[in-house]
Amino acid sequence: MATENQKPSAATYRRRRIVALIVLLLLLTLITLGIVSVVKWVSGVFGGNKADEKQTTQTSTQPGGENSSTSDAKDKNTGDAEGNKSTGDAEGEKEGERPSPQPDGSQDCVASDITVSAATDKQSYGAGEDPVLILKLKNTGDVPCTMNVGTTQQEFVVTSGNDRIFSTRDCQQDPEDVKIKLDKGQEENARFTWNRVRSLPECQAISSKPLPGTYKLKVSLGDNESKPATFVLQ
Repeated sequence: MATENQKPSAATYRRRRIVALIVLLLLLTLITLGIVSVVKWVSGVFGGNKADEKQTTQTSTQPGGENSSTSDAKDKNTGDAEGNKSTGDAEGEKEGERPSPQPDGSQDCVASDITVSAATDKQSYGAGEDPVLILKLKNTGDVPCTMNVGTTQQEFVVTSGNDRIFSTRDCQQDPEDVKIKLDKGQEENARFTWNRVRSLPECQAISSKPLPGTYKLKVSLGDNESKPATFVLQ
């Protein structure tokens, strides 16, 4: 006997719709989660880790090798120094730009109040006899003053005609600053024993030695330079 096609009941339709709705909701949930994950991944790749960036910024050094805290301290100190400098400049203008007084109450020597002269302990030196070169200093001003007379400021130069023979600056080692107070009219001497060798700037090697003849000595102390003094090597 042929069977008749039976249509699904209403209950079956409801169950199918419920299943389809559940499947649709699951698909929508999965799609949403996938989109969120992709967005987070993209944000992580292009946006970077903000916490790491903040930490790096705090511990990174400023140009010049100074960290940010040191730079701020330096800027503050620089500002204070510039403020003090401005105040000092204003005070200097009020005082007529006079040199700053030293702790002992004296002022720095002015070049025009200092005379520098050259001399030797003898006029003529025999073979094998080393000349003693002398720098003479005198305060010709009206008041005591303080001056740097150390080897950083001194120079003894020996010449023969246009030939530069020797300078104490060429091979100088560990020059020092020495400040002394010079009373009005006070004289001081600095002596250098020259062992009759030639020298070149930057202490370059030179084998030739000075020959017998007439030589001239010039000395200088800072900006003050002497007139030449003549001596003879035999």
